[in-house]
Amino acid sequence: MALDFPDSPSNGDRYAGFTWNATDGVWRATKDLVTGSPSATGGTEVIAGGYKYHTFTGNGTFTVTDGGDCEVLMVGGGGGGGSGNVSLDGAGGGGGAGGLICQTVTVTTQAYSIVVGDGGAGGSDGAGSAGQDTTALGLTANGGGAGAQGNSGNIPSGVGGCGGGAGGDRLDNGLLLGGATNQSPGYGSDGGNTFTGAAADARDGGGGGGAGGQGEAGGIVNSNLGGAGGKGLPFPDWANATSTGDSTYYAGGGGGGDRGNTANAAGGIGGGGSGGANSTAGTAGTVNTGGGGGGGGADSSTGGSGGSGIVIVRYAI
Repeated sequence: MALDFPDSPSNGDRYAGFTWNATDGVWRATKDLVTGSPSATGGTEVIAGGYKYHTFTGNGTFTVTDGGDCEVLMVGGGGGGGSGNVSLDGAGGGGGAGGLICQTVTVTTQAYSIVVGDGGAGGSDGAGSAGQDTTALGLTANGGGAGAQGNSGNIPSGVGGCGGGAGGDRLDNGLLLGGATNQSPGYGSDGGNTFTGAAADARDGGGGGGAGGQGEAGGIVNSNLGGAGGKGLPFPDWANATSTGDSTYYAGGGGGGDRGNTANAAGGIGGGGSGGANSTAGTAGTVNTGGGGGGGGADSSTGGSGGSGIVIVRYAI
């Protein structure tokens, strides 16, 4: 019996074991489209270690001419760090890293739009801005959460792929929580907490969360220092083949700002920016790692901006 294929199909539509290929204008057996490695163009292309890599550091198109299974590594834009607050002497929280996804995806013959999220702006007399989402091959890596401003009270830190760090607070508002991760599927962690009160060692910002670990708490439990950013995750084969990442890591959180010390809280490995000390600004997250921006020091200094995200697609050849 002849199959009654749908009229006016769109590219990639499936019916009774067949997939519509708009390029050729024919229905092909789906199993033929997804068996073995694909063939594709787009991004910066390099062959290494038996794989072909397509790296997108900005928006682009991944054009598949033969379907198959590939792997995708993608990171959302990092969140911006919060500013300090000179009037109440509190340091800003570090920005959360972008969420990270690494998984196998089946692609068919079509053009896929790739959107690489920008990092969020650092706060200037306020909280930072959240990073933008990265989207590719039907998946979304969420942008990182914003770091809170110093002395933001009970205003929560930003939720995102990785959560932003809490801002240091002179007022006795109890334990302030870092922002939560909302990355699913994939990897993300919460931002660091901070402990409030009039004591000088209670006014330091928490670190932003990283894909591989929570941001460190700021203040009393951290020897009167801003909290370090959460670490990212390592992908050495991908990073070395494409000359990207930070020491082969991606998605590190921003360090929290410090109230008065000269020490700068470290950003998480994977592109996280360091926190500012006293009146210095937080540093920016590294571009194309999804690293969070560092929180600003207490004396009204600005937070660092988050690093932009990245998309890398690879398949065996």
